[in-house]
Amino acid sequence: MPEEIKATALRDKAAKCRRLANGMADDQTIAALLRLAEAYDRQAEEAQSAGAAHIEQIMPRMAE
Repeated sequence: MPEEIKATALRDKAAKCRRLANGMADDQTIAALLRLAEAYDRQAEEAQSAGAAHIEQIMPRMAE
């Protein structure tokens, strides 16, 4: 579950970067914020995948 919380927080940061980018007039700043948003999205996916892998590891133990 902590991975889900981390993934949600990272997605919130990505959304904030996109909102900031929408208000910018400087192309370099917009591009930097959008790259940062993509990086947060990637980290969120990694955190969520790690959580799923952890669950898969403990599920067989629970069946024993």
